[in-house]
Amino acid sequence: MYEKYLTPEQNICAARIFLNTFGLTLENKNNINETLKLKIFDRMMNEVGELYFNNDKIMMSANYNDSVLEASFDSAKTCCFADIESNNALFGQWASEIVFFIQKQNGIKLSG
Repeated sequence: MYEKYLTPEQNICAARIFLNTFGLTLENKNNINETLKLKIFDRMMNEVGELYFNNDKIMMSANYNDSVLEASFDSAKTCCFADIESNNALFGQWASEIVFFIQKQNGIKLSG
């Protein structure tokens, strides 16, 4: 068994799923790396924010529907092992715990 960090491209899969829960979409780009910033779009494809990397953290910020969303999560570390009964297929397990804060213009605050 060994541990390995996910690549930036693998890490943003969690960000895509998270943003989709709020009706937001992450820009598609090839060759994702830690110096790249990705745009966040609303349902009408208006640019409303960005995703960027800050050391081993993935940061997201968006301003949409009279709300400000701030979210972040650590680059995920996966525990991998080779299953000798499955012709040495690799299996991995990880979790991406996204911490977020939403400030509505009417003063309501949400976090999770």
